[in-house]
Amino acid sequence: MKSIKLDGIKKALKAHSKETGMKPFTTQIQYKNNYYEYANTSVLIRFNNNVFNTNENIKLFTDSSCNNFPNTNHLFLNFSDDKIKTFNTRLLLDTIRKLEKNPKTNQKETKKHRFLDYSFYNNCFTNYHDSNSPDFFRVDSYNLKTVIRIFSMLQCDKTTITYNEKHPHRPITLQCELATAIIAPIRYL
Repeated sequence: MKSIKLDGIKKALKAHSKETGMKPFTTQIQYKNNYYEYANTSVLIRFNNNVFNTNENIKLFTDSSCNNFPNTNHLFLNFSDDKIKTFNTRLLLDTIRKLEKNPKTNQKETKKHRFLDYSFYNNCFTNYHDSNSPDFFRVDSYNLKTVIRIFSMLQCDKTTITYNEKHPHRPITLQCELATAIIAPIRYL
């Protein structure tokens, strides 16, 4: 098995919890019957059992006292008509970083949280925000970058993104060989 950067994963999830303001609810990576799970309101990451190999919760913060964890199984659905695209993990991470450094101004964006659109028609991420393009979804760059960074730390070479076009309000799913993540898309007003 490749060298997995477990300390880096814990550090990235800890920083994500602080940035998203969800620290009280994301104080640990929960062990749940043969897999580990990190969850907050916009990101859910499910790790394979062989990633941590402890069979117990992994504390991200010293004051982790949460004992009741949400059931998230209903979010991991399989749709046969989904749009699926596979990327090289390192190249995808580089693309996201480049788009963040060259933002197109939008009043609701912050320095860390940029809007990124993915068009299945063009098979690429962009920051142009052209809502007239067919088959696209919009995500928060910080959440997407966090998940891709974790996949990179897991030494996963490929990342698959799945989008259910029939239900655009449903989550976007990212998968690699050692983890599955769900990112809630940015809702349109």
